[in-house]
Parts: sequence; C-alpha cells; structure tokens
Amino acid sequence: MKERIVRSRKIPALLAALSLSLGLCACQSYPSTDTQGNAWQEDWTILGRVVGVEDPGHGLVPLENPVVLTGSDTFYATWSMGEPEPFTNEEGKETDLYEAQVYMLVYGNDEKKGEDPASTIKDWMDREKESYEILEEREVTVADMTYTVLDYRVLSDSNPYSRGASAFAVFGNYSINVEFSERDLCSEDPDQVLEDFLSACHYNSEIRR
Repeated sequence: MKERIVRSRKIPALLAALSLSLGLCACQSYPSTDTQGNAWQEDWTILGRVVGVEDPGHGLVPLENPVVLTGSDTFYATWSMGEPEPFTNEEGKETDLYEAQVYMLVYGNDEKKGEDPASTIKDWMDREKESYEILEEREVTVADMTYTVLDYRVLSDSNPYSRGASAFAVFGNYSINVEFSERDLCSEDPDQVLEDFLSACHYNSEIRR
C-alpha cells in the first residue's frame, strides 16, 4: 500500500511528538459564519468545526483530510501541487512525491491536562527550528488572524523537499500550524503561497477567542 504523504519524517515532527492515531469522522455539522461574517460554505475543506479552507489557488488540490483522534478534537489536512511521482523514502516504503505540499494541523489543547495553546505553539516552533535552517522569523496578519511565520531551508539529505514556510497561530483553545514545503523544481514563492493559503482559511465565529 502506498503512503500518500512523504516528508523528512513519516509525518511532521510536531505530529509525531503528539503520537496521534488516525480515524474518519462519519458525520459533520457546520458553523453558520466565519469570524469575518461570511456564510460558511459546505464545499470548503473542513477541519472539525474550527476551520474551513476554500480553494487556495496555485494548483493546490486537497489530498487528505482525516480526523486525528487524541480527544477527538484534533484535525489535519493536506493539499498537493503537481502530479505524483513514485518515490521510496528512507524507510524503504513507496510513496507519492509532489512538487509541493501544504499541511494544516488544528490541535485542540486539553485544559484538564494543563495544555496551553501558546505553549503548544512554542513547542512546535522549537521543533521546526531543530529540524530546519530558519532563514527568517516574522509576524503576518491575514484577515483578523496573526501568525508567526518561519521561512526555512531543509537540511536533511533524506528529505526530497528543499525549502518552505510554516505559520503558527492560536485560535481559542486551538493551536494552528500551516506549512508549505516545495522541491527545487517548483518555482513558487513559498511566502506568497503560504499567505494566499492563509487568506483562504475561514475560522468559526462561534469559537470564543
């Protein structure tokens, strides 16, 4: 069986650290509006009742959108760019390799366990800094959301992706990470793709911030 995602790790380090297992949600309900007052659209890629993502452009198409079960309040989705190519990863498993990918993780922090959204974000960013060469750290505001962005270069020879940009934000009790990574053959500007993707994200107005 082929895996549908290939990264320097089987999945990003922040997911591996959470030791999450995957499942599928059999039903879905939708908010009425996003935080900008826009009507919620059922054709968006939905991550729980937290985020809906419209078409982000740049030829990115939804690749995978399972529910991640820790307390059933964590979700992720991926988008791919370009046609898949067969690739064997460092563990000897066959995978599909794309020109570029976007990965979005929405993690619901467990207050009963003392988890804090800001602390979770700090831990994720520390892991990114250990895994990549960070070229720049900056803040961007898209719509009414402020993200910390890390522009990076991949150091591992085993990772077919060479560069990217990763955004982090807190929304209510959720920690958000959106990461764009691309191969050398991709001519897209990581910062522009990431910003356009963030512009396509709609957050549930019912969640207290």
